[in-house]
Amino acid sequence: MDVQLKESKILNIQNKFLNNFEKLNIGGNPSIDILTMIWTSKESIYKAIG
Repeated sequence: MDVQLKESKILNIQNKFLNNFEKLNIGGNPSIDILTMIWTSKESIYKAIG
């Protein structure tokens, strides 16, 4: 199990894990909650498939 806290620093790194299509779909000012959900989802998939 991996626990990810919701932290404002995710706002600073969102360009590192969101592609242009994703940015368009989530809008111009995504919340920390949305960014954390996307980050943790991608991280889980990456860890699952290697």
